[in-house]
Amino acid sequence: MHRPPRVSREILSAFTALLVATVGAAPLRGQADASFEGFQFNRSLPGARSLALGGAFVALADDATAAYSNPAGLTILESPEVSIEGRSWNTTTIFTTAGDARNGSDFRSFDFGKAKDYTAGLSFLSYVYSQRDAKWAVALYRHQLIDFHSHFSSFGVRKDETTFFGPLQFSTDLGIVNYGLSGSYRIGRGLRLGVGLSYDTFDLESRQLDQKPNGTLIAGDHGHDSNVTFNLGALWAANPELTLGASYKRGPRFKMDECFPTSPGNPCFQGLAQGRGGFQVTDSFHAPDQFAFGIAFLPNDVLTALVEYDRVQYSQLLDGNRLGAFNVGGHTYKFDLNDANEVRLGVEYQFKRPNGEAFTIMGGGWYDPDHTLTFNAASFDSAPAGESLRFRGAYFQPTGKNLIHVSAGAEVAVERFQLDVGIDHSERADTLAISAVIHFR
Repeated sequence: MHRPPRVSREILSAFTALLVATVGAAPLRGQADASFEGFQFNRSLPGARSLALGGAFVALADDATAAYSNPAGLTILESPEVSIEGRSWNTTTIFTTAGDARNGSDFRSFDFGKAKDYTAGLSFLSYVYSQRDAKWAVALYRHQLIDFHSHFSSFGVRKDETTFFGPLQFSTDLGIVNYGLSGSYRIGRGLRLGVGLSYDTFDLESRQLDQKPNGTLIAGDHGHDSNVTFNLGALWAANPELTLGASYKRGPRFKMDECFPTSPGNPCFQGLAQGRGGFQVTDSFHAPDQFAFGIAFLPNDVLTALVEYDRVQYSQLLDGNRLGAFNVGGHTYKFDLNDANEVRLGVEYQFKRPNGEAFTIMGGGWYDPDHTLTFNAASFDSAPAGESLRFRGAYFQPTGKNLIHVSAGAEVAVERFQLDVGIDHSERADTLAISAVIHFR
């Protein structure tokens, strides 16, 4: 049978890898893991223009979104400005719906389903204070890093000759917001440095339900935390035609609680507090750090070509929780999550009018290597707790794929107002962004 690939999520998807944090010997915990099978997470830069340029923005950084993308670029701006962006995401999740997880069964015979999700909202808001030829500039901003909602059901997988894990119902609501202050300082005419601090908030509610006639909550995830992180940036104009840019973004760390009630109808966290049975664990979530290096080539005043390399440390999602290597009966098992080496390209061409008005077209694309969460355990059919391990092997199979994103957009600039539209398309995710900028001269 044809085996559909797993989903790639544009702004979050495997952020929820963190939610799989409980990996123990009990089959109950194995069931809880399954709701996050197939998810991926991509760190997204704000701005419709950046989106249209394939995210290749670190060496350009010449608008308000530089506050997050590369704060060194803030001193490029010649006047104070306010910017706002709205964004929508259409994604398709491919997940396991049924299969045989008994000893000796072949995972390749599993059935898969699709769940479509749509999310939209305010994604970026900022105020930048900068002046022409000034040596410094500052910015305040709000950035919606994650706004993710997922709801789907699975028939489950066969446990033995007569019983199943399932049917199961899953729901996840996850939000991460950055509130930041960034600054830039110009050293001479060619070098700019930038730094930013952000206060990051984390809100998570996730539930996994057993849909048998006496259906019960088998696991729940809850998180409401905050953290302070930072980002760094640099820009160097080697000559009028060539600019180099670099940035580092530290991913926030959060705490989350996982609950496994033993009483039917237990409201999980409140129930455990009331002594109604079950157990609860606290784990941490480490969002991936990201390094970027880019080159901007400007052969004239209307054409810009961009190339960028990003290193995203997705494997850090396994730090500080139970997704790393663990031991069962003297055997070591683990989840795997690969870091990503992304390549981004962008180009824009501007049509100028004598009165200062301008129309710009943009295009780009980027290579998004597979970073699907997988579970690897050699010969675990006869291992201790093999039943639970086979459950994980069934849901977390290495079925991801590399993706190519294609992007395009346009910009209209009239006096003190600027409007940008950008779209990013891949096989399993579409992102649309609209942003506006008001300049105060």
